[in-house]
Amino acid sequence: MNWLRAAILGLAALWGAAGSAQEGSSSVILVDPDFVYANSSYARALRGTLEQDQLALGAENRRLFDALRAEELRLTELRDTLPPEDFAELVETFEAQVTEIRRVQDEKTRDLDVREATLRQVFFRRAAPILTEIRIERGASLLVTQTESVVDFDPDIDISRIAVDRIDAAYSGQSE
Repeated sequence: MNWLRAAILGLAALWGAAGSAQEGSSSVILVDPDFVYANSSYARALRGTLEQDQLALGAENRRLFDALRAEELRLTELRDTLPPEDFAELVETFEAQVTEIRRVQDEKTRDLDVREATLRQVFFRRAAPILTEIRIERGASLLVTQTESVVDFDPDIDISRIAVDRIDAAYSGQSE
């Protein structure tokens, strides 16, 4: 699959070079969606509390891990002092607790992942007309998204920074 993407990018670059020689402008422009999403003030505003919630979940996971580790150590110390059936009962209860905590934390992580994906879709749906406007202004007939490293390209075809500036200008002060 990577070879196909490389071939498409190579053909797009060749097409752009041919168009550039004929028309005086590149027929291909490039945008790095990860760069645009990470560097846009509007995207940060859209994400709002998501990043805070992700950090809070990470801290909660560390606290739970520490508490479970402490309980595991306590159970290890009790192993030699309790009858085997009593110890087995404690271990079973502990394992059920660990399983439930993992289920709940995994669900919280999935919820945050869904929120992130939804916000990213909203951002790019709103950014699409701006990207199209830049493509038209540049006289390009193809806008390629850079999702992997491109071996070599003319930096003049990368509109990522321009896209960030235009999107932020268009949606300044908006968080929804």
